[in-house]
Amino acid sequence: MNLDIDQYLGAMKYSIIDFEREFPDDDVCLDYIFNVRYRDYVCPLCAKKTFYRVKGRKSYACSCGHQVNPLSKTIFKNSTTSLRLWFFAMYLFSQSRHGVPAAELQRQLGVTYKTAWRIGHKIRDLMKQNMEKSEGVFELDETYVGGKQRRYISRNKKNPKKKIPVFGILKREGDVFAVVVPNTQRYTLGAYIWKIIARGSEVCTDEAGVYNNLDQRYVHHTVNHSNREYVRGSVTTNRLEGFWSFLKNAIRSTHRVVSKKYLQAYVDERVFFYNARNSDVPIFHLILQRLTR
Repeated sequence: MNLDIDQYLGAMKYSIIDFEREFPDDDVCLDYIFNVRYRDYVCPLCAKKTFYRVKGRKSYACSCGHQVNPLSKTIFKNSTTSLRLWFFAMYLFSQSRHGVPAAELQRQLGVTYKTAWRIGHKIRDLMKQNMEKSEGVFELDETYVGGKQRRYISRNKKNPKKKIPVFGILKREGDVFAVVVPNTQRYTLGAYIWKIIARGSEVCTDEAGVYNNLDQRYVHHTVNHSNREYVRGSVTTNRLEGFWSFLKNAIRSTHRVVSKKYLQAYVDERVFFYNARNSDVPIFHLILQRLTR
């Protein structure tokens, strides 16, 4: 089951004209961050809620003199790049089907490649997953990301293009969770399953042996992929397979090769976009909302 592109693009409806009208300069961006992070903030010294901008500084002060810096503990801390460029970078992320490589950020923002690379990964930090435990119907599956597996030239020579395992949990009518794992052994995957899926829920998997003990905690259904069985009534992992295609297409189209060290960041990014596909809020604003985390 592939991701509905029309549905996905629907969540992206926020034009460059909308962006330029809403965030014309750095001051507006700073005010936005302050209002998002300190909307209900009460001064710890005088218990007032009224703050004003400090002239010449990126901070706000209460009448009693207490100051707050809305950029502290955010991705913008210690950055010399203008806030509007940061916001524009987030806008570019929100408009891309497959992600934004550092070279594209460099070209669009007019910054160095090193700065563009850092901005991209800081934005991906905002997209980290936080899936809470719940009950329902879930699909479980694992996939491999990376170069094609090749036969070893010798038993002593490691395969330089060994694929990286990624494990996924998709809740029907809900969100997907995906994590880079060191292996696909039972206890490795089980740690995530027990953490996310409440006891007694229904789970759908293929017939891989790693899932054999799930019936001890869950109502476990399987499809036999080796016999070309992919759907049996409501038993399927096709939705999760669709997410795997979404993830791999993004990596192939935009980044080509991603190292194991940074793969989780790209997985988090694709999970964020997939889970936002039904949102009535533009993806750009969903990214901005993460500034409060």
